[in-house]
Amino acid sequence: MTLPVADGRLERSIQSDLPREVIESDIAGVVYEAYVDPKGRITQCKVAGVLGNEREEGLAKGICAAVKGKSVKSPARDADGMRMPAVFRGVVSLANNSIALDRFPIEPDVRYQVDQLPDGAKSAVRRNLVVQVDGQGQITACGAAGGKETPDTATACDIVQSVTLPIRKGADGQGESYLYPLLFEFTDKPLVALAD
Repeated sequence: MTLPVADGRLERSIQSDLPREVIESDIAGVVYEAYVDPKGRITQCKVAGVLGNEREEGLAKGICAAVKGKSVKSPARDADGMRMPAVFRGVVSLANNSIALDRFPIEPDVRYQVDQLPDGAKSAVRRNLVVQVDGQGQITACGAAGGKETPDTATACDIVQSVTLPIRKGADGQGESYLYPLLFEFTDKPLVALAD
């Protein structure tokens, strides 16, 4: 399974279409999640994280206006190599330097408490996974993003099998299968339960 692949042309194209108030803001960068169809076209977008002045977070929505309608270099492919829809996480750097995705304060999709962190780590350990989601939101396949399988990515994949993700509807209104970049975190800190 491979997620959509973008190159520098996508970011440059997005930056050239940004409204002036976004470019002149105190925002250093924005992470967006885009829904990419099997042909590689971006059809939906939402802001996933902002680095910089949080008071100007509303301006970050201008990123999505610039993203919609663009295309990625390579669309997503399932384990059999067939093109399929997918969610793509991208970064638009508004500062003079490039900002890596892992610098953004993005909450993990799944946080799992363990007694001992993998590889003797001293703080939370994150793993980027790619999961295939069926038309009912169930995970049917899982692997390490980039194909770098490790014992803890295999453990993370076992754990997420019970997770239900959003149902994406196709043109016919029915749920469709898609790939999703799932951010998984192992933590040794107690998990906080949310009040009902």
